[in-house]
Amino acid sequence: MSEFVYILTNESMPGYIKIGMTARPVLDRMRELDGTNLPLPFECYYACSVEDARREELWLHNIFED
Repeated sequence: MSEFVYILTNESMPGYIKIGMTARPVLDRMRELDGTNLPLPFECYYACSVEDARREELWLHNIFED
């Protein structure tokens, strides 16, 4: 089963990035997030298939912590 990590941005939240993981297609996850009453949709800055999404998501959170 494929797992994905992703980095999303949204112009309505300058300076904020959404880092996450999903076992479903990233576009499906983005559609879910777009239903959260934000005025603009999320844009995918980066996404890739990985073997251990939890580990990679944590790694990305640590990199972008600041």
